[in-house]
Amino acid sequence: MPYIPRRLKLSRRAMLGGAGALIALPWLEAMSPLRGRKARAAGGDEALRLLCYYLPNGLHMQSWTPQAQGAGFDIPLIMQPLAALQDDILVLTGLANNPAKPEGPGDHAAGTGGFLTCTHVKKSETEIVNAISIDQLLAS
Repeated sequence: MPYIPRRLKLSRRAMLGGAGALIALPWLEAMSPLRGRKARAAGGDEALRLLCYYLPNGLHMQSWTPQAQGAGFDIPLIMQPLAALQDDILVLTGLANNPAKPEGPGDHAAGTGGFLTCTHVKKSETEIVNAISIDQLLAS
């Protein structure tokens, strides 16, 4: 008996997941280290990078905070994978993003919306307003 393929049925979830992966493909190419090598070979500078961590549930700060301040600090054990980049790392402590505090139960967007702007997100029935973010400022 010959093989007769059944009609392929994709769930909405599978379709959206595939579309999301397809949309991300250009960004994946942009993250390639080859791009930096090509820029250096052409006499240009490699792009500067900014990494910001958002930890909504907190973390054990003693594990992340160096004992000494300033350059040449002893890098904490949890940050050892970043040891080669130590001269380019800033560890900022004692910061509070009070405008990002929620307005009540279920206001999950307040923390993420105010993460890089340090402003309270203003919401109405028709719009959501925020400020320029630190990554936008540094990119300009």
